[in-house]
Amino acid sequence: MDTLTKKQRALKREIEEIVHLIDIEFDDVGFIEKERRTPHLQRVKDHLIRSAVVLDYTLIDEYLDSLICYYIFGTRKSFVGLWKTKRFRNFNHFILERLSVSQKLDFAKAIQRGIPRRIESAIRKIADLRNTLAHSFFPENRKQNPPLYGGHSIYTVDGFKLYWEDARRIGRYFHRRLWR
Repeated sequence: MDTLTKKQRALKREIEEIVHLIDIEFDDVGFIEKERRTPHLQRVKDHLIRSAVVLDYTLIDEYLDSLICYYIFGTRKSFVGLWKTKRFRNFNHFILERLSVSQKLDFAKAIQRGIPRRIESAIRKIADLRNTLAHSFFPENRKQNPPLYGGHSIYTVDGFKLYWEDARRIGRYFHRRLWR
């Protein structure tokens, strides 16, 4: 194995410290009292799943922002160049930041022909899942909208795999669409 660079060692130490601070260590749960092991492992699993869903939802939001911005501002200038203009900053701050993913998806469908139904459906399912996980401390206890994906609990491997496949499919679609 190659030796880590100074920066990589520093990042590894930071990650280890963050993992310790938020108490999501799980490699060796033998040091935890027996009656606390199961709840600890369930909390770690919940933390990892919520993190993945929120990050993917945020990335989908960014994909939709890019699609809309290309439509409004064209593709001649890079986003780095556009951020230097007041018009672009104002559009982002006063328009895009105020729209939900669902509203952005509706707009994207209106301006882009051919967003596949499967992609649209997956985006809406991920948005619903994100809302359930982000707005409930105990989402599994919700009567109306428990954290399901494809008919499976997101907390099962089957449910998470279905979610993960859809999230990756959305990413591939937007990468092809936006950056050919």
